[in-house]
Amino acid sequence: MPDDVETLKDLLRQERFMRLADKALFEAVMESEGKAQTRRRSIAWSSLRLSDDSGTSDTK
Repeated sequence: MPDDVETLKDLLRQERFMRLADKALFEAVMESEGKAQTRRRSIAWSSLRLSDDSGTSDTK
């Protein structure tokens, strides 16, 4: 685990973004199979977009 607080914060932001991306992808696949509700996918995508628009870059 990094000692630098800012590095740790960046890692946690990246982890959260990746979890949201995984969830959104899973829900999109389930929806395409007819096994998920549309509303849930839109919430995941909204959260993912908010994280993406926050000004933090996950590609370093």
